[in-house]
Amino acid sequence: MKKSKKKKKILFVINSIEKGGAERQMLYILQHIDRSLFIPHLIIFKKTGREKELLPEDVPYTLCPLYGGFFSKIYGLFLYIYKAISFRPDFILSYLWKTNLLSIFIGKITFKKVIISERTHLSIHLNEYKLNYFWKKLIRIIYPLSYRIISVSKDTEKDLINNFGIKENKTITIPNGLDIEKTKKLANKKRPLNEKYIFSCGRLSVEKNYELLIRAVAQLPNLSLVIAGEGPLKEKLLQEAEEQNLKLILPGHLTNPFVWMKHAEIFSLTSFYEGFPNVVLEAMAVEVPVVCLDFPGGTNELIEHNYSGIIVKERDAKKLAEEFKRLLEDKKLRDKISQQASEKIKEFSIEKTVLQYKKILSSNF
Repeated sequence: MKKSKKKKKILFVINSIEKGGAERQMLYILQHIDRSLFIPHLIIFKKTGREKELLPEDVPYTLCPLYGGFFSKIYGLFLYIYKAISFRPDFILSYLWKTNLLSIFIGKITFKKVIISERTHLSIHLNEYKLNYFWKKLIRIIYPLSYRIISVSKDTEKDLINNFGIKENKTITIPNGLDIEKTKKLANKKRPLNEKYIFSCGRLSVEKNYELLIRAVAQLPNLSLVIAGEGPLKEKLLQEAEEQNLKLILPGHLTNPFVWMKHAEIFSLTSFYEGFPNVVLEAMAVEVPVVCLDFPGGTNELIEHNYSGIIVKERDAKKLAEEFKRLLEDKKLRDKISQQASEKIKEFSIEKTVLQYKKILSSNF
């Protein structure tokens, strides 16, 4: 009788599971990973109240409350260590850079193999922090101690190699995947607004560069701008829109942004940098034309200019507005780009992404 292969235990670790592209991506992996090969367990540091709704029923989770007060942090740290020992994982799989640093440390003291996933262009992202020199130095020291590093885009991988001294054989690029059929199904709902609008989605923060997007859309008549997300710049963006005489709609965090995407005239992303923008994947899947600035972080891996989307090289509101106008006035071009993007997106299905994770988590490299 053939002996059945032993299932590998994977301890997934992330801050929380509700908002953000990294969180959605981990949920996708947890939903699709092969249960005949893997036993998953999730550690989160912050509870959102939607765990039961979002997590698959067969995925248990442990809350290690590192976002509380001092004693809560100490308890959360020791609980993470305890779970890393008692669960006996074959791998710890960690997302997001601060969580990655902690996971590598815990992996070392518990003798566990830690695979980290880097989700952003770190050398630029860390410049937003007061102690950026300290964090960059710490990452250069700690990241090489991980077992393997998954980069979410080629840009992210190059950044780790060139700016953080990571060896090429330590990294592998696995782009984000998308549950294409589920996304299309969620988008197939009643139109949310009875007016024409350009749509964007992301945290209302400096790195998203929404002021430029506001100035660009304001140059076009009879068009509103909708930005889904929450963040510290809400009032500043509303003030900028008022000064530009633009109708700006900020609906906050949307549980289903896909229906807003589908009915938009254009989806636009104007960030200074990204890791690998899930929202661009999602917009392409629901066949809305995408216009992005040329920023570091995976967009060029997704969009071929004038084929599956538009990439604006200049960080200039007038140039961006001109591309919006070109698409709005040429329905044939708009439809062609949308259809070609819908084909391109098949390269980034969640099934393909999960298959790449399966190869790494099944290996003994």
